[in-house]
Amino acid sequence: MWFKNLQVYQFTEDFDASVERLEKELANAKFFPCASITPLSTGWVSPVGQGEDAPLVHVANGFVLLALKVEEKIMPASVVREQLAERVKTIEAEHQRKVSAREKNSLKDDIYSSLLPRAFTKSHEITAYIDPQQKLLVINAVSKVKAENFASFLRKTLGSLPVAFPETASAGYLMTQWVRTRQLPKDFHIEDSCVLWDKKNIGSMVRCTNHDILSQNVQNFVKDGMEVAQLKLRWRDHLTFTLKEDLSITGLKFSDAIQDSLKDIAPDDAAQTLDASFYLMTETLREFLTELLEIFKKK
Repeated sequence: MWFKNLQVYQFTEDFDASVERLEKELANAKFFPCASITPLSTGWVSPVGQGEDAPLVHVANGFVLLALKVEEKIMPASVVREQLAERVKTIEAEHQRKVSAREKNSLKDDIYSSLLPRAFTKSHEITAYIDPQQKLLVINAVSKVKAENFASFLRKTLGSLPVAFPETASAGYLMTQWVRTRQLPKDFHIEDSCVLWDKKNIGSMVRCTNHDILSQNVQNFVKDGMEVAQLKLRWRDHLTFTLKEDLSITGLKFSDAIQDSLKDIAPDDAAQTLDASFYLMTETLREFLTELLEIFKKK
């Protein structure tokens, strides 16, 4: 339940879809495993349980939780290349001619299709929640590519999805100023790691881990023109995370104090534990993201 990464979209219009409509629309794009000749399958699964009757939409305290499952066949390129080379060699030996590039492409497609039914599969789930009050779509994805895949599939499922990444000031510039001046917005504190890079010299990068980021040697890199690309931060005593220059958040960890508040719930009451975890997570993130987006709001 506890998100580890955040990709944040803002709704450009109010999100007012009912739970009934969401459940119906998501059911029309429900996940089914890859067929034998299908390389990829994407669809909605229950974020809170298993079984045919598990809901595809979970709502608690006004927040809407969704889960998208992606399954794909694993087809090692080396296996395809090896079989292609064997077929080309056989044809050239039997017919005493060179195999053209066009014929090689056709052979490659045939090999891929023949191997596909026997290929192993791998899958992953992407979870997200909608905060209608703050008009946010928050996706638990490490990259913007995966987040965009989620948003695109949700848009396709619903017919429309008026969201966009927030228009913000340069996160890299502001984080660099925090390190340079040792002054941060209220509630934010620098932790012990960062990544610096030189925009004028692509590839020039410095990684600092388990290090005093406000020390003089890091200051020297900044004075030499390097900019902060990633910075590990703490928000109050509730969260630690790494903020990237594209405003992605990775390595998100909730404090023990927040998670310890669940100890009073009976350990065998899975539904109550899930709802309580979801409530604590979303309420904490609502306050956190409100502050964060205000700091980076484009003036």
